[in-house]
Amino acid sequence: MKRIVWLAVGIALAASAAFATDDWDGTWAGGFDTPNGAQVIVAGNEAVGLFWRSDYVPGVASSVEADGSLTLRWSSGTATLKRTGARTADGVFEEPGKDAVTVHLGRE
Repeated sequence: MKRIVWLAVGIALAASAAFATDDWDGTWAGGFDTPNGAQVIVAGNEAVGLFWRSDYVPGVASSVEADGSLTLRWSSGTATLKRTGARTADGVFEEPGKDAVTVHLGRE
């Protein structure tokens, strides 16, 4: 019985580590059923495009953090994307003077 418990724990840890270490390459999108639609285009673990709310955002910089999250920065805001599954993530978008917005994203 102890073996089964340890095996289950090991599988759970491996699965959570896989979400953190998988690359971000691809197009992540969601929220288009609301005014807060987002699309993040990533190549080589670097954001190369961001569509936020109603337009493409110029000058996006990004970095992958130690916890595996992807952080985006642009002249009027930031976003942090954290994996929730192999092909899903939650993005928290923040802009000065506005409430933070969480958008559920899926890899297209």
